Amino acid sequence: MRENRHCPHSSRWLGVGACALLLLSGCSPSVEERPQDVISGLAAGLSRADVSQIGFSNGAGPEIQAALEKAYAMTGGIEPQVRATEVEAEDDVARGELAWSWDLPATDQDWSYSTSVELRRTDNGWQPTWAPTMVEPGLSETEALRIRTVQPGGVIAS
Repeated sequence: MRENRHCPHSSRWLGVGACALLLLSGCSPSVEERPQDVISGLAAGLSRADVSQIGFSNGAGPEIQAALEKAYAMTGGIEPQVRATEVEAEDDVARGELAWSWDLPATDQDWSYSTSVELRRTDNGWQPTWAPTMVEPGLSETEALRIRTVQPGGVIAS
């Protein structure tokens, strides 16, 4: 029979240490995303016309995705460049700005403007609140952006 040369209590202490480590890691608070990070993620989703994986404070991702697709329906497949600019948070509400730029076909000019976005702190962290005005300041739920050629070499955005 082989003799155990290890300390008889070493495996017990190893087990206690492992349990303590698991408890500590399970009880440590998760790091909440900053409002700026959430708005930057939203801007990236708006740029690729896909917000289906973003949690919104006032609707599910697929529901908001359908509303975004409706807003983009008449843009001729042109995707905007959207970036988050400034964000201010107070208590459980944050407000930010999105800078939009659409590269219009047959012209050297871009259509550029800014919109506002509101975030709410929920049990799931900071979440944007969907509104069509997030896409364009005058856009309503029943409207879509439209980009169309009005004459050779000219484009109008509406």
